[in-house]
Amino acid sequence: MGIGEKIQKLRKAAGWTQEQLADKLDVSRQTVSKWELETCMPDLDKVVLISRIFGVSMDELVREEGEPAPVDSEKMTIEDIVRMNSHNRRMIFLAASAAAFLLIGIIAFFVISIMDSALVSLEYMLYRYIAVGEYAYAPADYSEAYVAAAVCGIIGVVLLGVYMIRQKKAS
Repeated sequence: MGIGEKIQKLRKAAGWTQEQLADKLDVSRQTVSKWELETCMPDLDKVVLISRIFGVSMDELVREEGEPAPVDSEKMTIEDIVRMNSHNRRMIFLAASAAAFLLIGIIAFFVISIMDSALVSLEYMLYRYIAVGEYAYAPADYSEAYVAAAVCGIIGVVLLGVYMIRQKKAS
């Protein structure tokens, strides 16, 4: 894998367009495109800047695929960074989903409770102050709504549990 393909992988892993990377490097988008297509090579100062931006060594950026790897196996490779970025995106989505389901469940529970108590007090007030003998108490059944709120809350708790387990495994 040449330097152009490595730059492209790092850029995509960061979720940037060629234009965004070009702005950070103070070059044109076409220049970044030429680097990625390997029709020209970046200057040394740009290689240094690219390695700093993406947190990879210059050696890893410029070393060809067939060349022997450095002795230090503790350094992260581009593939490691891409894998970590993908994992982090999934974890953020999982945490956001858990929070959304929990929040929806809690809000739904309180809204249903408020509606239920408001209906009961309104019916009582009408019955007491109007005093029409034909007025019949017509209770509303909110059990289905409570079940839906509970299901949302349970889904949120399960997703939060999965998130916490995966975070523990990752560390």
